[in-house]
Amino acid sequence: MPANLQAFALGRMLAHDPAAVTKLAEAGKPRRDSLAMSETVDELVERRRVDLVAYQGEALAARFLSLVESARQAEKLIAPLSSSLTEAVARNFYKLLAYKDEYEVARLFSDGTFLDTLKQGFSGDYTLRFHMAPPIFSKLDPATSRPKKREFKPWMLYGLRFLSKFNGLRGTVLDPFGYSEERRAERALIERYEMFMRDILGQLSVVKFDHALALARWPQMIRGYGPVKTERMIKADLALPSLRAAFDANPSDYTSHPPKVATA
Repeated sequence: MPANLQAFALGRMLAHDPAAVTKLAEAGKPRRDSLAMSETVDELVERRRVDLVAYQGEALAARFLSLVESARQAEKLIAPLSSSLTEAVARNFYKLLAYKDEYEVARLFSDGTFLDTLKQGFSGDYTLRFHMAPPIFSKLDPATSRPKKREFKPWMLYGLRFLSKFNGLRGTVLDPFGYSEERRAERALIERYEMFMRDILGQLSVVKFDHALALARWPQMIRGYGPVKTERMIKADLALPSLRAAFDANPSDYTSHPPKVATA
């Protein structure tokens, strides 16, 4: 109950003085740079490996580690004191591999973390309502041309728990969600990124380093979910050729000045 009252009070304050609420929220956030400094690249990689095992299993995690290790070895030859490229590949390849599809949404809702968070923030008698737009059953909203969300009662939690058990179907011919345009595009992004990063790592040189780093971070342009993500993917696709052209325009030699990169 105290948490509910606090949330209500913050809502009223937000309507009256949004800037004050924003200031409070920012004050309570840990500094992003301090978080980054507290975690080594090895710790970052391991945490993402564990996440990918939960996401779909050891094979996907091994695929992730393979590209990250390739980046590490290539970077070591060019800039022994740097870990920027390795970190960029780890963050962005993970981002593409662990796309949030129906199975992942189901897992995140049903693995216990969601309910534990609710219990910590709310007390008393409350009822869950899920507002979702299942891809197979949802119609387009005529006002927005986007899938229209529907309300589902608490039984949906059991359905999500059941669905989460089938994440092994992800990306296979038996995946009923995998035939949508969005899912096909997400899988194609994974293949594309892995292919061009391996090509780039094989050509890496001192003068190409910064351009390789920009390409490794290319997936950062893609954000959001559903139609929002689709729009960002289109924009990212348009930006990629110029990034690749900048990389290819530089010679593959080792005699130029060292790249300006952060050291580990």
